[in-house]
Amino acid sequence: MDYRYETNDKAREFHKKRTAFIVIKDKLYYIRNSEQSHWEFCKKKGISKEQFNKMTRGYYIDENIVFYKGNFTYDEDLIKDGLKYIMKIKEDCKLGKMKIYFGLRIPKKDEPWEYDYYYGKITADNQLIKNKEN
Repeated sequence: MDYRYETNDKAREFHKKRTAFIVIKDKLYYIRNSEQSHWEFCKKKGISKEQFNKMTRGYYIDENIVFYKGNFTYDEDLIKDGLKYIMKIKEDCKLGKMKIYFGLRIPKKDEPWEYDYYYGKITADNQLIKNKEN
């Protein structure tokens, strides 16, 4: 199963709980209270798979925010892009403190999804504190 383009019932339940975001042409779009995936959202906008895989996307849930692109990966460009938009996401969604992650580890069958790279955190008063191990 390619999780970028296929969404199973378990994922749809998760999608309803998170606030997803995607950057399209330097504009943030949000998917809230919906079982819709990022790909389903973009496909309706006429975006190709090639374009989709280059876009910064992610979600917020339970004081955690994660950014990724492609097959749930990250690189230096994605980190820069995520940091460019994080305060706008925080403001738009009226979020407090949160831990910042980049990338997700695709699980083996029946294992949970895990965040990949822990970057640091943002305090309730908007202080960005980078993880000392980075």
